[in-house]
Amino acid sequence: MGFKEKVREFALEQTINRMANLVSKGDPDKNLKRIIKLGEKITSDPLWVDAIQGFKYRLEINHPLMEIARRFMKEFNPNVRRRLLTNLVVKEALVGADKRHKIEEKIGFYPPTLLVISPTMRCNITCTGCYAAQYPKKYEMEAELIDRIFTEAKEIGIYFIVISGGEPLFHPDMMDLIEKHSDAAFLMYTNGTLIDERMAKRIAEAGNLVPCISLEGLKEETDKRRGEGVFEKCSEAFDHMRKEGVCFGFSATCTRYNLDAITSPEFVDFVERKGCTLGWYFIYIPIGREPDTSLIPTPAQRYTLGARIRRIRETRNVFAADFWNDGPHVDGCIMGGKRYFHVNVHGDVEPCVFAQFTVDNVRDKPLVECLRSDFFRQFRNRQPFSKDLRRPCAIIDNPSVLRDCVKLGHARPSYPENVGLVTELAEDLDAYAAKFEAEVDEYGKKYDGDPYCEFGQLEQTGWVPPSKDTERIKAT
Repeated sequence: MGFKEKVREFALEQTINRMANLVSKGDPDKNLKRIIKLGEKITSDPLWVDAIQGFKYRLEINHPLMEIARRFMKEFNPNVRRRLLTNLVVKEALVGADKRHKIEEKIGFYPPTLLVISPTMRCNITCTGCYAAQYPKKYEMEAELIDRIFTEAKEIGIYFIVISGGEPLFHPDMMDLIEKHSDAAFLMYTNGTLIDERMAKRIAEAGNLVPCISLEGLKEETDKRRGEGVFEKCSEAFDHMRKEGVCFGFSATCTRYNLDAITSPEFVDFVERKGCTLGWYFIYIPIGREPDTSLIPTPAQRYTLGARIRRIRETRNVFAADFWNDGPHVDGCIMGGKRYFHVNVHGDVEPCVFAQFTVDNVRDKPLVECLRSDFFRQFRNRQPFSKDLRRPCAIIDNPSVLRDCVKLGHARPSYPENVGLVTELAEDLDAYAAKFEAEVDEYGKKYDGDPYCEFGQLEQTGWVPPSKDTERIKAT
């Protein structure tokens, strides 16, 4: 970084620090407008430009999601305000974008803005169908390697890092590393059971970590899969973090049998009441030791999930993201280094958390060289994988893409059991993709043009809630 760039960065950081100290005073909307103007001036990254304009519009119409921003101003710990503003506005939107443009000139494509890393596959609880608690110590990345990955990510302009697992907080060095890399913003998927009062204080003091607690629904559903008393510990973790002024959220994975549990008004009431600012919804993907394509939500359920999540965004004080149904907002799938990629516990560099195939390992070469692999290039050259951005995925929507990229990129499965995605599960995945392609327009018409249908209105539009439609589920 040149002298002028360093001076500019320093000046902006000082501005952000003063702003972070002032935002708890005065009119929060005026302060939000100041932040928007600053953001408009400093970034040229298309993703951030779109995000800022969307935020600006929602503030103008007093969208319900603006209550999150006002909470950020009034309730969040000053360390959290300062770190998240600095790391996302200055580091990610300005410094990161500048670095990415320079790297683009050298490598021929715009680098991703997001890294997902799984530093451990070990866990402190035993969930039904999960083997993480049985993994030995070798399924844990050494601190020195994690540190190097974080450093190399920032060198190519990645200042937003997602930590998955296993249980990340079960890794003995995790919080130390997050604190060391104080100039990056981290989001963590966690089971929540290790977030006691002391941990919540530490997260608030660090200021640059946003934990998202995984839930299966409310108490009955969560304890049934995760163990008796886990839901109560999650609830307490939410309370500890809100008391300390931490920014936090939740995550949930939709299967064919839990759609209502994770989208019901009662569930949304709970996470909203607890203070979650965001929620991440995933779809079950048949990977792991016992992959089961029958657990993938039916096309009707998938459409319903998307409609309900959009309704949450329009009416609630929780920002909910849907990684499949939100494909149109990000020009299809973002895998393969287009916007993000994954590094697993062994250091294998994968195009996606769910597409667990690899050709390179960060132990053998720098991160930027791993992104330049022909395997990753195969995905980038095909994106978007479908002209219909409602079908973005290379695994369940366009499975032939995954097979072709694996074959032409000479990739191997990161774990032997996951080869099934391109072998014995191929026929089921092709059938699912064909069914969804054939029926997606039909579901849209059933909602009579209103994608924001409320929970409980499905019957009025001619659809029975899919998780209750037993005969149709069996038939599909």
